[in-house]
Parts: sequence; C-alpha cells; structure tokens
Amino acid sequence: MLKNILGAVILTMVIVSGIFAGENFNGGIIYADKFYQSVNSVKNNLIQNNTKLNEACGPTSLSFVANYFYYKKHGESASIFSSVKKSKYFIKNIYNNISTAGYNTVTSLDELKGAVKRYFKWKFPGTRRRDSGDQFDTNRKYLIEALRSDKIALVVLDGYYKKSPVYKAGEYYSHIVMIYAYRHRKDENGNKPLSSSNSHNNDQMYYFDPYFGKVHSITVKEIKNGALDLVNLAYLQLAVR
Repeated sequence: MLKNILGAVILTMVIVSGIFAGENFNGGIIYADKFYQSVNSVKNNLIQNNTKLNEACGPTSLSFVANYFYYKKHGESASIFSSVKKSKYFIKNIYNNISTAGYNTVTSLDELKGAVKRYFKWKFPGTRRRDSGDQFDTNRKYLIEALRSDKIALVVLDGYYKKSPVYKAGEYYSHIVMIYAYRHRKDENGNKPLSSSNSHNNDQMYYFDPYFGKVHSITVKEIKNGALDLVNLAYLQLAVR
C-alpha cells in the first residue's frame, strides 16, 4: 500500500481466458500471456494481506512480475516464493536496492525504476517510463502494444478512488496494482469496439491487486477522471531483455 505516493506505474500482465468465458469481444481483448496463472500459483505466499507488508505494494508487485517472467521461461513458479518467509526475503532484497526507502515503506515510481535496474537488470528498451506529460491516447496505445508483447506494467490508483481495493473513507491510500489486460468496448455513442470513431471511454483495463490478490477492472473514463494518482496514464513499462 502506498500512502501519499507521487508516482504511477504500469506493468503489463496476463489473463486466464476463463475470466472472460462466454463473452464475445470481437477481437477486442488484449493481454500478456500466462500472467494470471503465474500470480495464482504464488499469491497466497506473496500478497500483502498475508505478508503483512502493508506499505510494500510496489516491491510486492515487482515480485509478482519477477515470478511472471520466471514462469514464462520455466513453466513453473520460482522457489523463492514457495513460502511467506521466502517471499518476504525477496521483497527485502528489493528494498535493499532502494537507498531512499526503508523496509516496508512507501516507494515512488523513480525508486522502483532504480530497483528494477539494479536488482533485476531489466533495461531499456524492455524497461521504460511512460511520462504523465505524454498524451493520454498515446500512452494508451503504447500500453496495448506492451500487453501484446507480454510486457508488464504497474499503475498507482489514487487514494480517493473509491473502487480501490484498499480504499478507506476519510483516509488516503494510493495503491500500486498490476495491469494485465485491455478490453475494447462499445463507446457511449454506440460505436463498435474497434471502430476508428470509438472514444474508448468505456474500454476496460483489468488489474491484479497485490494486497488481496483479486482481479478488478477500471475504465478509460475513470482514469481520465482522476482514478490514477498521476495525470492521465503515466507508467513504468517492464520487460526482460
């Protein structure tokens, strides 16, 4: 969980087809391959609700991502996440590569980016920052392409976003989650999901929450209206190279 965080990160993720079973998307669903399978196999040992690392949603998300790439390569989860104790050790090593943050404390986007380079060795062009100053639709299209390439992304939900998994009335808790899929939908004017006239306001992004380990979705319209902690759609794109 991040309190008063100043960063937003996006990691590209994977989806289990069963989540959307029985619905016709007309080619409008894009996702990174095998992420949901990878997180499902380790979530009981890694989610914050079990590790009790309440401020560590950033490093916890990076841990899920590290396991994802391992899972993609080896077809199984990394042994370092085979218990809560081992998972906490891995997260502590991430913090050891963030000189400005103590164990189980709030981390910013730049701090996480630094840890990724030092600890994971994920480098540009596999890893890059999408800036909040860029045009929203430009970043949205980059995100879709990232998902198609099985890259990972993180986004920080604003503390006042009431659908956030960690939202509490009267308190402010920004929260990093992992985007793993994008769904094109008909817009408010009835334009078809993949129409060039579609506003994309009703399009959905699906994310995995590192605190409770559940799947949620957020619309483009909600993001434009301030559901994210930074302006529009800023994120850190991660991939192994």
